[in-house]
Amino acid sequence: MTLLYPIYLWSLFLLIIPIAVHLFSKNNPRRIKIGSVKFLKQTESQMFRRITFHEAWLFALRALIFVLLSFLITMPEIACKYRASEKGWILIEPTFSLEAQSTEFQKTIDSLVKAGYDMRFLEPNFPTTSRTTQENARMDMWSLLAEADKINRDTLAFFVASSLRESSFQGTRPTLSRQVQWIETGAEETAWIERISQLSDDSLFIIIAVSSPNETRFEHLIAAMPDKSSVVPPIELIKQGDSIGVSLISNPNEKKWFSLTKRESWCIVYDEQFANVLPYFERAVKAIAQFSPTKISVEVKKETEWQEKSEAKIIWLCKRKPLKHLNYLDATGFSAESLLDEHFVHTLAETLLPESTSENDRRKVSSEMAMPITRHEHHTSNEQRTSLMFPIWILVTLLVGLERWIAFSKE
Repeated sequence: MTLLYPIYLWSLFLLIIPIAVHLFSKNNPRRIKIGSVKFLKQTESQMFRRITFHEAWLFALRALIFVLLSFLITMPEIACKYRASEKGWILIEPTFSLEAQSTEFQKTIDSLVKAGYDMRFLEPNFPTTSRTTQENARMDMWSLLAEADKINRDTLAFFVASSLRESSFQGTRPTLSRQVQWIETGAEETAWIERISQLSDDSLFIIIAVSSPNETRFEHLIAAMPDKSSVVPPIELIKQGDSIGVSLISNPNEKKWFSLTKRESWCIVYDEQFANVLPYFERAVKAIAQFSPTKISVEVKKETEWQEKSEAKIIWLCKRKPLKHLNYLDATGFSAESLLDEHFVHTLAETLLPESTSENDRRKVSSEMAMPITRHEHHTSNEQRTSLMFPIWILVTLLVGLERWIAFSKE
């Protein structure tokens, strides 16, 4: 038996209470007038022994009740050996191929499967066959581990095969009832076209992102508008109609397309209350529009001039909320300090423009940083912890009832 909070054993000093009650309690005898004590003297020793017997039992019961209450505070548990229905789960990220991993990694997975571990994929409901088709699909690792811990209580361990990408660990670190053991997979450097925008009628501005386990960096270049196709290392461009496809020379099959004719309209709507912060938003939005994948025209209108049926994307700077307008950004929540922050334009751009950085980010965290909190570190592979709180409460209830019965029968 183990105690989760052994420090509370100091409460055993409460035994002083029943001891004091029995030592210092005074029985006030009643005086009864009788004619003769001849027959009472014959039962004197028998009655004395009966009273002494009752006093001893009452003291023992009360002391035992206080001892059990002290153990309840410490939350006792008992370890019992058991045989789990399964050895455990091997949870695998659905976005990579097992065949593409190293020989050492495949040997580790094969040895666990032969030992009786069940292979599942890190997706909702943890299927045995992956249903994810996107190579860089987002996943919430900690939420999935917490869900697996609740669903499957009969297994002993989780082995998680993961690339430990930083973007997969978001939110609150979960608390699990078992230890997680990470099997790290290789994560190679990857590059992609992050953004394309048109600088002028004959030039394009292109941002290339490169991500590795240690860092994610961005490079930019200016390329001439191609007539049909052109190569500007490390990219190649091809023109088809009113669209231009840009791809890396190292990966020509993945093209990012840019439309020369697609147009968008953004409108900043403000009232007098937010007129003082309007210049900050106007400059920031125009800078963002310049590097957008599509051509964007920016308008600034007072709330009284703005038409509710406008199809433009709205940056809203008014106290009143727009009526049933789905395509708008409520910018009233930005504080005065955030407007002066050097990252204000970037923060606003993350909301207004779609980007693929988080999906392709290959930066890793260490297995120690990714480790969830384990509720019982002493939990071993052949033990199951069972709380004794409920049976002790039942025993205390029965003892209290017995103590009351003896006390009343004594009277």
